[in-house]
Amino acid sequence: MVKLLTNWSLALNADVTVWRVQAAIDLPDHGVSAGTIGGWAQSLNNVDANCWIADNAMIWGNAKLLEGSTLAQHAQVWGDACIRGRSAVCGHARVFGGAVVDGGAIVRGAAMVHGLAQIRRGALIQQNADIGERAQVGKRARVGGNVVLRGTVEVYANISDSENLTFGVVT
Repeated sequence: MVKLLTNWSLALNADVTVWRVQAAIDLPDHGVSAGTIGGWAQSLNNVDANCWIADNAMIWGNAKLLEGSTLAQHAQVWGDACIRGRSAVCGHARVFGGAVVDGGAIVRGAAMVHGLAQIRRGALIQQNADIGERAQVGKRARVGGNVVLRGTVEVYANISDSENLTFGVVT
């Protein structure tokens, strides 16, 4: 469980202010002790009880961090995005729109997940990958490099380099 430190805020723009979080209790799953200062949240509605926002990571808007998940380093999550199921977003990664990261998936590096994209079941999105629209990645697939996935693409295998896919299934 986290609490907002109301004396430590940052205005992202004229409409959005985020507040530093602090662990209100020990969070052993995250290696966090009560009193530890963490990242930033717009509201307690953004963060579930057993989740942690570390470093300078931020969450705002209607975005949710649920079910033991973690934000770390300089990651940003906003809009209606949802990070759940013990998943993690870290590095300089960004997750926004209505995107979902679930089932122990990881988004890291400078990767971007947006639109209605779904990253599930242990998938790893990394480097400069750009996953959007209705793309789905799962089954422990690894997507990295400068890959761009859009449309109704489903990926269940490893891809990297400079692939640009807009429809189909990769297994």
